[in-house]
Amino acid sequence: MRKLGVVACLLIAAQLSACATKSLWDSTSADKYVRVRADRNSEDEAKGNGLAYFKSDDGKSLYVQKTAGDRCRDYAVRLVGTPFTLVIDAVGTVLFIGTLGLVAVVTTLTDGDVSREGRCKGLAQCKEPPHEDDFAPQK
Repeated sequence: MRKLGVVACLLIAAQLSACATKSLWDSTSADKYVRVRADRNSEDEAKGNGLAYFKSDDGKSLYVQKTAGDRCRDYAVRLVGTPFTLVIDAVGTVLFIGTLGLVAVVTTLTDGDVSREGRCKGLAQCKEPPHEDDFAPQK
C-alpha cells in the first residue's frame, strides 16, 4: 500500500512539472508559419501582402509567413507569460522534491528502522525502554 502511495505521488508531481515554459515558447514561435486552407483567395492575399508562403504536398493547405504584427504579438506573449510559466515549472519541481522528502521521513519514522548505532529509532517499536546509556556519546 505504501509503494502505491509513493507511485501516486510521483505521478502527480510529474504531471505538475509538465514544462509550461517550453509549451509557451513552442506555441508562440515567431519563426513558424501559419497554416490556412489553400484556396485562390488565400494565395492571392499572401501574394498581395508580400508574405512568403508554400503549399503542402497534398495542396489542401497553405503555409503563410507570419506578419510583423503577429510576430510582435508572439514576442509580447512570451515576455508577459514566461515569468508565470517559470513559477508553474518551479512549483512542480518543489512539490516533486518535497513529496519525495516527506515520503522518506514518514517511512523512516513509521517503520522503526535501526539507526547507525544499532538502536531503535521509533520508541514504540522498541521491545524495552531506552536506557540512559543509549543517549551517551559513543567513543
